[in-house]
Amino acid sequence: MRVPLTAGGRAAIVAIGLASACGSKSTDTPPPANPGAHQAQASSPVAAPTDGGLLNSGAGQIGSKTVAFKNDTWTPVGLSSEGIEIKEIRFSVEGGIHWNPLRAGIGPQAFVSLQNHESHQTRSAVAVALFDAAGSLVGATDATTGNLDPNESKEITLTFREVKRRFFEAKSAQIALETYK
Repeated sequence: MRVPLTAGGRAAIVAIGLASACGSKSTDTPPPANPGAHQAQASSPVAAPTDGGLLNSGAGQIGSKTVAFKNDTWTPVGLSSEGIEIKEIRFSVEGGIHWNPLRAGIGPQAFVSLQNHESHQTRSAVAVALFDAAGSLVGATDATTGNLDPNESKEITLTFREVKRRFFEAKSAQIALETYK
């Protein structure tokens, strides 16, 4: 599927990466271009967003938020889905950026601070896409967070493994959070 890299296209790319990380399938319908609160399409019937840009499906919710890219600085995010909150994100490079992973060290990473505000255990997945000043994709990664118990906080590390060579050209980051049971 080829999606233009507009604000809605960025959401589609993040959603496709997130869906693949979670084992979900996405549809070919591009999301609406709303840069404030991006939404992704689910493969099951989806209700219209009613709670700040999150989409509800029978399996869970997905939402995303765009923040300025700042290397080695904790940046507030404030993105929530079904009681799971991404409080902040930090980007860092340990080692270097090299085409050969054996020479790159750990490389570029994103550190995400999560908290479960619900009274039940919840699972989630996080995807991060980086864009340069022109809106071109320059980095992408995703990870599942595993189970978060009630009131548990966790920091997860997402490593940019393949799409990373233009990491330092990033000007913005889009973070997607999907929760499911």
